[in-house]
Order: sequence, then structure tokens, then C-alpha cells
Amino acid sequence: MISLPKRTRANTDANINIVPYIDVMLVLLVIFMMTTPILEQGIEVDLTPLDKDVLMEELVENDPVIVSIDKNGYFYIGESKSPATLEQIIVEIEEEDKVNKDVKVKVLIKPDKDVRVEKYFDIATFIQRNTNIDKIGVIGK
Repeated sequence: MISLPKRTRANTDANINIVPYIDVMLVLLVIFMMTTPILEQGIEVDLTPLDKDVLMEELVENDPVIVSIDKNGYFYIGESKSPATLEQIIVEIEEEDKVNKDVKVKVLIKPDKDVRVEKYFDIATFIQRNTNIDKIGVIGK
């Protein structure tokens, strides 16, 4: 009988080369890091809940101007029961700024849960354009 030579297979490497995947991941990371600050535009809002004791003490000490918005879209200043106009809100903020010259006046908006977001943005934008207030907070539950 004739004996045939045995076939030998070349050793194959079964591992996946992950270097290209790491390169793509790092490129995407850099792209996302560069585009995120561009996407964060608009009004700066502090979404802080009022159930923390530290925050309540801070608010009591600084006496902020609180603008409430009811479900019908009417504005109220502080504990007032009568609706206020946008001009009255600006006057109240300016008076508070004159009284407390050494402390930056804080403005907090307290919207009803049924108020559309556009109404909040309208009042916040109006306050920022007509006063020197740059930060406006929101009061939630």
C-alpha cells in the first residue's frame, strides 16, 4: 500500500482583534464629549426638591421672590391671592434687589402640575431679559 503524506493545518488564531473596536469607541467618546456642551443651551434651572432641611433653611435666610403659576396660567407673587401681571413681577424683583443689595436675589417659580412647560419657559425668559437675574429655580414637591 501506498501511504499518503498527512495533511497539516496551519495554526489559526481564534481570538478577536479588538484594537479597531477600541479605536472606534474612543473616537465616538471624543465626539460625544465635544457635542454635549453645545446641546446644553437655554435657561439654567435648578430643579431642587423642597423636602431637604438644608434647602429650606437656605431659602428662609435669603427670602426669595416666589412666582406661582396656577393651572389656568395666572401668575401670583409670594402668598398673594390676586393674579399679577408680568410687569408687577419685574417690579417686585427690582424692589427686592434694592432692599438686599449685598445678596443676590433668588427667583423661584412654583408651577402647578397641569401647567405646560412653555408657560414656565415664557416667564423665566421674560424675567431673565428684563432683570439681572441669571438663575431661576423651580419649586417642586
